[in-house]
Amino acid sequence: MAELQRRIEGLTQALRTRDVIGQAKGVLVSHYGISDEDAFALLVRLSQHTNTKLHTIATALLARIRRDGPAPAEHCQRVTTCLARLAEDARRAPAGAPPDPEG
Repeated sequence: MAELQRRIEGLTQALRTRDVIGQAKGVLVSHYGISDEDAFALLVRLSQHTNTKLHTIATALLARIRRDGPAPAEHCQRVTTCLARLAEDARRAPAGAPPDPEG
């Protein structure tokens, strides 16, 4: 029974993780006009470059977008700035430390 409960919790977490990553991809797709695959690749590159879990990158991006508000449709500067800040924060933080969504 305990093993079944662990598996259920693991699957539940995987669904939550996938949803957050999908939302972050959606932000990139809508603001940059890129494909879903390119958006995912961008998040993966940032994750690998900063040695930060993909879910953590996605969560931090969404938190900053929500805090800063959406960019105008004709303008992507806020998303670009958020990504640049995330990358800069990650470079300054110890390896593996999650980005600060308030930074």
